[in-house]
Amino acid sequence: MSRVFHDKNEWKLNKQTFQNILTKFPSLEVDLFASRVNFQLAQYVAWRPDPGCIAVDAFTLNWDTKMFYAFPPFSLVPRCLQKILQDQASGVLIAPFWPTQAWFPQLLQLLFDQPWILAPSTNLLQHPVQLISHPLAKTLRLMVCPVSGIASRQMTFQKKLQISLCHLGEQVPRNNIPPTSKSGWTFVVKGRLLVIHQQ
Repeated sequence: MSRVFHDKNEWKLNKQTFQNILTKFPSLEVDLFASRVNFQLAQYVAWRPDPGCIAVDAFTLNWDTKMFYAFPPFSLVPRCLQKILQDQASGVLIAPFWPTQAWFPQLLQLLFDQPWILAPSTNLLQHPVQLISHPLAKTLRLMVCPVSGIASRQMTFQKKLQISLCHLGEQVPRNNIPPTSKSGWTFVVKGRLLVIHQQ
Protein backbone atom coordinates (compact mmCIF):
# COMPACT_ATOMS: atom_id res chain seq x y z
CA MET A 1 0.00 0.00 0.00
CA SER A 2 2.90 2.39 0.72
CA ARG A 3 3.90 2.21 -2.97
CA VAL A 4 0.56 3.57 -4.11
CA PHE A 5 0.41 7.14 -2.87
CA HIS A 6 -2.46 9.51 -3.61
CA ASP A 7 -1.59 13.07 -2.66
CA LYS A 8 -4.64 14.82 -4.12
CA ASN A 9 -5.87 16.01 -0.72
CA GLU A 10 -2.52 16.62 0.97
CA TRP A 11 -2.58 20.26 2.13
CA LYS A 12 0.10 22.00 4.16
CA LEU A 13 0.46 25.27 6.06
CA ASN A 14 3.13 27.46 4.53
CA LYS A 15 6.54 27.25 6.17
CA GLN A 16 6.57 30.75 7.66
CA THR A 17 3.22 30.20 9.38
CA PHE A 18 4.40 26.92 10.86
CA GLN A 19 7.68 28.51 11.98
CA ASN A 20 5.67 31.17 13.82
CA ILE A 21 3.81 28.39 15.63
CA LEU A 22 7.07 26.59 16.39
CA THR A 23 8.61 29.79 17.76
CA LYS A 24 5.82 30.04 20.31
CA PHE A 25 5.70 26.29 21.01
CA PRO A 26 9.26 24.97 20.43
CA SER A 27 8.57 21.73 22.30
CA LEU A 28 6.37 20.29 19.54
CA GLU A 29 7.73 16.82 18.77
CA VAL A 30 5.39 14.87 16.51
CA ASP A 31 3.08 15.67 13.59
CA LEU A 32 0.05 13.43 14.08
CA PHE A 33 -1.67 13.79 10.70
CA ALA A 34 0.89 13.87 7.91
CA SER A 35 2.48 12.11 5.00
CA ARG A 36 5.85 12.12 3.29
CA VAL A 37 4.87 15.18 1.23
CA ASN A 38 3.32 17.42 3.88
CA PHE A 39 4.93 16.63 7.25
CA GLN A 40 6.02 19.62 9.36
CA LEU A 41 8.12 17.77 11.96
CA ALA A 42 10.74 15.06 11.47
CA GLN A 43 8.63 12.63 13.49
CA TYR A 44 5.24 12.17 11.91
CA VAL A 45 2.33 9.76 11.95
CA ALA A 46 0.70 8.82 8.66
CA TRP A 47 -2.84 7.73 7.92
CA ARG A 48 -1.61 4.89 5.70
CA PRO A 49 1.74 3.03 5.59
CA ASP A 50 4.46 5.52 4.68
CA PRO A 51 8.23 4.92 4.43
CA GLY A 52 9.18 7.90 6.60
CA CYS A 53 6.55 7.76 9.33
CA ILE A 54 7.12 6.59 12.92
CA ALA A 55 3.63 5.06 13.14
CA VAL A 56 0.37 4.62 11.25
CA ASP A 57 -3.04 5.94 12.35
CA ALA A 58 -2.73 8.49 15.15
CA PHE A 59 -5.88 7.22 16.84
CA THR A 60 -4.17 3.93 17.71
CA LEU A 61 -1.45 5.76 19.70
CA ASN A 62 -1.36 7.36 23.12
CA TRP A 63 -1.03 11.10 22.56
CA ASP A 64 0.26 12.04 26.01
CA THR A 65 3.80 10.79 25.37
CA LYS A 66 4.88 13.78 23.24
CA MET A 67 3.84 17.39 22.65
CA PHE A 68 1.90 17.07 19.40
CA TYR A 69 1.13 19.15 16.34
CA ALA A 70 -2.12 18.12 14.65
CA PHE A 71 -3.73 19.43 11.48
CA PRO A 72 -6.39 16.76 10.91
CA PRO A 73 -9.04 16.59 8.20
CA PHE A 74 -11.85 18.88 9.37
CA SER A 75 -14.27 15.97 9.78
CA LEU A 76 -11.93 14.46 12.41
CA VAL A 77 -11.77 17.50 14.71
CA PRO A 78 -14.47 16.18 17.12
CA ARG A 79 -12.71 12.82 17.34
CA CYS A 80 -9.40 14.59 18.03
CA LEU A 81 -10.94 16.56 20.90
CA GLN A 82 -12.21 13.34 22.47
CA LYS A 83 -8.77 11.75 22.07
CA ILE A 84 -7.05 14.74 23.69
CA LEU A 85 -9.38 14.43 26.69
CA GLN A 86 -9.07 10.66 26.87
CA ASP A 87 -5.25 10.66 26.75
CA GLN A 88 -4.85 13.92 28.72
CA ALA A 89 -2.57 15.04 25.92
CA SER A 90 -1.19 18.50 25.14
CA GLY A 91 -0.25 20.11 21.86
CA VAL A 92 -1.27 22.46 19.08
CA LEU A 93 -4.35 21.69 17.02
CA ILE A 94 -5.12 23.49 13.77
CA ALA A 95 -8.88 23.67 13.24
CA PRO A 96 -11.23 25.69 11.05
CA PHE A 97 -12.70 28.73 12.75
CA TRP A 98 -16.30 27.53 12.71
CA PRO A 99 -18.01 28.88 15.87
CA THR A 100 -21.37 27.38 14.89
CA GLN A 101 -20.10 23.80 14.95
CA ALA A 102 -21.23 21.62 17.87
CA TRP A 103 -17.61 20.82 18.79
CA PHE A 104 -16.47 24.47 18.98
CA PRO A 105 -17.33 25.11 22.68
CA GLN A 106 -15.42 21.99 23.70
CA LEU A 107 -12.42 23.18 21.72
CA LEU A 108 -12.43 26.48 23.63
CA GLN A 109 -12.63 24.65 26.97
CA LEU A 110 -9.51 22.60 26.14
CA LEU A 111 -7.30 25.65 25.55
CA PHE A 112 -4.24 26.05 27.78
CA ASP A 113 -2.87 29.17 26.06
CA GLN A 114 -4.10 32.02 23.88
CA PRO A 115 -5.31 30.86 20.43
CA TRP A 116 -5.18 32.96 17.29
CA ILE A 117 -6.81 33.00 13.88
CA LEU A 118 -4.89 32.80 10.62
CA ALA A 119 -6.27 35.23 8.06
CA PRO A 120 -7.42 33.81 4.71
CA SER A 121 -4.64 33.91 2.16
CA THR A 122 -3.88 32.20 -1.14
CA ASN A 123 -0.52 30.97 0.15
CA LEU A 124 -1.60 29.96 3.66
CA LEU A 125 -2.69 26.46 2.72
CA GLN A 126 -1.20 24.89 -0.39
CA HIS A 127 -0.62 21.55 -2.01
CA PRO A 128 3.05 20.74 -1.26
CA VAL A 129 3.75 19.15 -4.65
CA GLN A 130 1.47 20.90 -7.13
CA LEU A 131 1.86 24.25 -5.33
CA ILE A 132 -1.78 25.19 -5.82
CA SER A 133 -3.91 26.96 -3.24
CA HIS A 134 -6.65 25.27 -1.27
CA PRO A 135 -10.09 25.69 -2.96
CA LEU A 136 -11.36 27.65 0.08
CA ALA A 137 -8.20 29.78 0.39
CA LYS A 138 -10.03 33.11 0.02
CA THR A 139 -12.56 32.47 2.78
CA LEU A 140 -11.17 29.77 5.09
CA ARG A 141 -10.04 30.94 8.51
CA LEU A 142 -7.91 28.50 10.47
CA MET A 143 -7.39 28.71 14.20
CA VAL A 144 -4.16 27.80 16.01
CA CYS A 145 -5.30 26.15 19.25
CA PRO A 146 -2.93 25.23 22.11
CA VAL A 147 -5.03 22.48 23.73
CA SER A 148 -4.69 20.08 26.62
CA GLY A 149 -6.78 17.33 28.15
CA ILE A 150 -5.26 18.13 31.56
CA ALA A 151 -7.82 20.05 33.61
CA SER A 152 -5.23 21.94 35.66
CA ARG A 153 -3.64 23.39 32.51
CA GLN A 154 -7.05 24.51 31.24
CA MET A 155 -7.93 26.12 34.57
CA THR A 156 -4.59 27.94 34.82
CA PHE A 157 -5.25 29.58 31.44
CA GLN A 158 -8.90 30.36 32.19
CA LYS A 159 -7.95 32.12 35.42
CA LYS A 160 -5.88 34.57 33.38
CA LEU A 161 -8.95 35.62 31.41
CA GLN A 162 -11.20 38.50 32.40
CA ILE A 163 -14.39 37.58 34.26
CA SER A 164 -17.46 37.84 32.05
CA LEU A 165 -19.58 40.84 33.08
CA CYS A 166 -22.89 42.27 31.91
CA HIS A 167 -24.89 45.46 32.23
CA LEU A 168 -27.30 45.91 35.13
CA GLY A 169 -30.43 43.81 34.56
CA GLU A 170 -28.93 41.70 31.80
CA GLN A 171 -28.23 38.00 32.04
CA VAL A 172 -24.56 37.01 32.18
CA PRO A 173 -23.66 35.54 28.77
CA ARG A 174 -22.73 31.87 28.92
CA ASN A 175 -22.09 31.22 25.24
CA ASN A 176 -20.64 32.95 22.20
CA ILE A 177 -21.36 36.67 21.90
CA PRO A 178 -20.86 39.04 18.94
CA PRO A 179 -17.37 40.12 17.86
CA THR A 180 -15.92 43.12 19.69
CA SER A 181 -14.07 44.48 16.67
CA LYS A 182 -13.29 43.76 13.04
CA SER A 183 -10.15 41.88 14.04
CA GLY A 184 -11.33 39.96 17.07
CA TRP A 185 -14.06 37.62 18.26
CA THR A 186 -15.28 37.28 21.84
CA PHE A 187 -16.43 34.07 23.51
CA VAL A 188 -17.36 33.04 27.04
CA VAL A 189 -15.54 30.03 28.49
CA LYS A 190 -16.75 28.96 31.93
CA GLY A 191 -17.67 32.51 32.89
CA ARG A 192 -14.51 34.09 31.46
CA LEU A 193 -14.10 36.28 28.39
CA LEU A 194 -11.86 34.91 25.65
CA VAL A 195 -10.98 37.29 22.82
CA ILE A 196 -9.46 35.67 19.76
CA HIS A 197 -7.62 37.90 17.31
CA GLN A 198 -6.70 37.37 13.71
CA GLN A 199 -3.03 37.44 12.75
